[in-house]
Amino acid sequence: MSQHLQIPHTELDEIFWQPNWQGSTDEEFFPKVAAVAQNPNWIICGNYSRCRHLIDPSADTIIWLDYPFWLTYRRQISRTFRRCLQKNVLWGHSTETFRQAFFAKNALVFWNFRVHRRHRQQMFNLFQNPDPSKTYLHFRHPQETEAWLLQLKG
Repeated sequence: MSQHLQIPHTELDEIFWQPNWQGSTDEEFFPKVAAVAQNPNWIICGNYSRCRHLIDPSADTIIWLDYPFWLTYRRQISRTFRRCLQKNVLWGHSTETFRQAFFAKNALVFWNFRVHRRHRQQMFNLFQNPDPSKTYLHFRHPQETEAWLLQLKG
């Protein structure tokens, strides 16, 4: 989408995570998010509810990828396993390890279990009370998303 529309893309994970998987404080994170959202055009990916107040007011379109839990979890496990094996460097400074991703107290693979239902409820609530000045797109399966992207490419 970013390439097709020629709009800069930012992943919130990229600006949240610091080297060695140290998370940013709100004092560090919020100014970075605000700087991205102040640009005239942007695409921001991520589900950080704590900074929605910085993003939503300047968004003209909000897209909810409401995929089944089993699909997102399978993709997460596969992606994490691949990154661990290949030692991919993420955001220029950090790599995932099997220990950290699968066996640590706050292991990434368990994160989806903890937050999926809560994030889904938050998005449901947002879409139930839409701002009339914004476009809301709700995709429940990757095929729906792909069909929309094909329309966008026209």
